[in-house]
Amino acid sequence: KITGLTAINTMLITKSTVISRIEVAPLGRRMLMLMLITNEGNSKSRICRTEQNLDPETLNLFVNLLNSAIKGKRIIDITPAYIQTIISSAGVGAFSLIGLMSCLFDIINSMKNSSIDISGESHLFSQLKNDAEAGRLLEYMTHGDSVLPILEKANGTVNILFGDETNVAALRPTCMIVTSYGVGNSASGRIGVIGPTRMAYDNIIPSIEYIITFL
Repeated sequence: KITGLTAINTMLITKSTVISRIEVAPLGRRMLMLMLITNEGNSKSRICRTEQNLDPETLNLFVNLLNSAIKGKRIIDITPAYIQTIISSAGVGAFSLIGLMSCLFDIINSMKNSSIDISGESHLFSQLKNDAEAGRLLEYMTHGDSVLPILEKANGTVNILFGDETNVAALRPTCMIVTSYGVGNSASGRIGVIGPTRMAYDNIIPSIEYIITFL
């Protein structure tokens, strides 16, 4: 809204991303809310349901396993085999944890892939030369895998990324103005705008610097 351009935002997942915080909130006899937060500020939550009642003993066992085997662990190291090892270590209580551990892995699996949030896409159709260019660009940005390495290079202060310097045909008529943000010493987030190469840089760059002060 401030820039009149298409906004892009992503939280990059790296090999060093670890689960730094875990929240468990019981919601009933067979249901709880599980939230995982990474050291880079990314978070995911889900309601987990089980076929067995979540008595205090089962809940306590689950929380202890989370704190001892998941908290502080790198996301890339939490594999199905690792989850199975955790379940096996639970001994006689293993059966009651299968549903919860499956839910846990689903959350972690969804956190392993970076994704891009795009808003204000309609601006591209009015600012680029034709709808075909805008359509190709949106398709490219939506898939994400190709553009994420480009955004990853945008570290520190505001970066101006001209499309014709990326060797990507869909990006050639555009320019991205992107900056990084994060939690603590981490700067895994990227936020900015994408639009035509002719844009009001003098106004847009200060606007992005202003927004970043709130992140």
